[in-house]
Amino acid sequence: MSEYGAKLGLNVIVENHGGLSSNGAWLAGVMKIVNLPNCGTLPDFGNFNVGDGKWYDRYQGVTELMPFAKAV
Repeated sequence: MSEYGAKLGLNVIVENHGGLSSNGAWLAGVMKIVNLPNCGTLPDFGNFNVGDGKWYDRYQGVTELMPFAKAV
């Protein structure tokens, strides 16, 4: 999606919004693998619920995702 978006001058951003995307280390790892300048994150301080009543540390998650942030 990011490769296609780049042709159109668009950014693709991923918000942590439950499940795996709310694991900051996991999502930061995905961004490192994708490694495209127009692909980034939208860190949401209140959305670190990884499921089953478990929460990822929001301060750690924001710290991990901010280097890839295209919006906040």
